[in-house]
Amino acid sequence: MPSVIYKPASGTGYDFELKSTPIASKSDWGLDTLTAEYQGARPGLVAFVATLAQGLTTTYNGQTWYLKNWSDDKDQVYPTVTLTYIGLFIGVPTDLVSVSEITQSGTISTTTPEEATRTFTYRTFQTVTRYITTVAPTSATNTTPAITADPVIFKSEIRTASGALYLGSVPAALLTALTPAGTDIQTTMSYSQPIAGVSLFECEDVCTALLPSN
Repeated sequence: MPSVIYKPASGTGYDFELKSTPIASKSDWGLDTLTAEYQGARPGLVAFVATLAQGLTTTYNGQTWYLKNWSDDKDQVYPTVTLTYIGLFIGVPTDLVSVSEITQSGTISTTTPEEATRTFTYRTFQTVTRYITTVAPTSATNTTPAITADPVIFKSEIRTASGALYLGSVPAALLTALTPAGTDIQTTMSYSQPIAGVSLFECEDVCTALLPSN
């Protein structure tokens, strides 16, 4: 490749500068993306890239954005380096809550009034709450289901101590002993930090109403 003579040989038109107005991409929910393109002469590429690091900040729409990654287009004369930032276009969004009906199963065993085991399948509700915090959470924030209706058993079978299916009418005392008592609310929490050192955490709490088993 023949030598390239740059005009100008330094300064504006040679050094890496913002090519155009950055473009913000608003997500349906959660962290948003900001893309900025810088262009300059090929000889300055290595030095420009050396100034970049994850977590470097820029300001756009009055919000702070954090550099996530970058890449160049491999142009041999005037390469363009694309910087991708993450942040919040209009601040922390409202929590996103979704509720779904799910199917679960359980088992209860008893020795009184006789030894028997009941397996059952039931419908219940699960609430998933997604939210963003600026502090790493240590426990779930949302621990109450959005729908508090009791789980409904729609299939079950009772077996005797020998494993045989219990046939005929089940005595009331035995049925009571094999009926789940109350509802067990279980919550799991998870979160992700998009860039180490950046205080933005995408969190998810999953709260499920379960029937007790033993």
